[in-house]
Amino acid sequence: MARTKNKPEPAWVDAFTARLRVIARRIGSGNSFADKLGHSRAGVRKWLAGDAFPNAYDIARICDLAGVRVQWLLYGAEPQTANDAKFVTEKVAGNAVDFYERDYIREVALALGNQAKSRDMRLTSSAAANQIVALCYLFRSTKIEPEGIDVFLDQLAPRWPSSDE
Repeated sequence: MARTKNKPEPAWVDAFTARLRVIARRIGSGNSFADKLGHSRAGVRKWLAGDAFPNAYDIARICDLAGVRVQWLLYGAEPQTANDAKFVTEKVAGNAVDFYERDYIREVALALGNQAKSRDMRLTSSAAANQIVALCYLFRSTKIEPEGIDVFLDQLAPRWPSSDE
């Protein structure tokens, strides 16, 4: 039987919807999952049944809401959360080098952006990049917490321009 163009394989659909149901159960129910996402309950029911699929924006929101990695939601790739996967070891010039994992950097960047925004602080891309590197190091062995970012930003605040300057 020929596969319909752009239609996912049934095994992938089953595994993906099972992971979505895990997230919905953690949140409470399919309805509370839909409410927290700001999505229609009927639409989320279709996702959970495998009759429809979230778009890229919804997948990112689901991962942010549930605290799971995109790779886990889409493919079941372990570890499930970014806090469990902070480093990737790769060979560089024949040596093993640890790099921060992309989802971990994204999580730190989003947390920094949210906290800076709540303080009405502007972040230039170069300053934000430097702060993200520092925060990745700071949170390397702990969970990323807004309070920890606040302490970090408190130290920067006297030197940091606000958006009304």
